[in-house]
Amino acid sequence: LPRLDGWSSTAEDFWRLPVDTGRLRADRLGATEQDIASYITGPVSTELPAQTGREMLRTNSRLPELFAQARARSQAAA
Repeated sequence: LPRLDGWSSTAEDFWRLPVDTGRLRADRLGATEQDIASYITGPVSTELPAQTGREMLRTNSRLPELFAQARARSQAAA
């Protein structure tokens, strides 16, 4: 987070934070989904604007959709 401080304070900045999919495991899908949700819509997402000094910071991710797809595939395979 400290490195974000050096970025501009213009109308909109964009950061892409990649996910290391090689470390994801089906048996940890639920726990991983909860961890990520904290950053997207949970407690961490509400703390990020203050921690980064970016009042208008918003988080947007397709990960919830992808977790739902993975869960559906896992259930279909069971």
